[in-house]
Amino acid sequence: MNVKQKFSILFYLKRSKTSKDGRIPIYVRITIDGLKEEFSLGCKVLSRHWDKKTKTVLARDPDFKAINKKIGQVKVDIE
Repeated sequence: MNVKQKFSILFYLKRSKTSKDGRIPIYVRITIDGLKEEFSLGCKVLSRHWDKKTKTVLARDPDFKAINKKIGQVKVDIE
């Protein structure tokens, strides 16, 4: 029996939850066969420090290494 599922992971900034200092939380959305679940990564960045194309934090952010490492680890854990 061969079962195929559509699966995707998306990292994005949830702008509706922007804090007073302008930092925006990074959220993760997992979609399996059209069913969506999302949760916060627990990290916040400024919009100008977020690379929309690669879905990572740019080197301009002082915590970019730690946040990008967390993004990578969450992606591996989910997959």
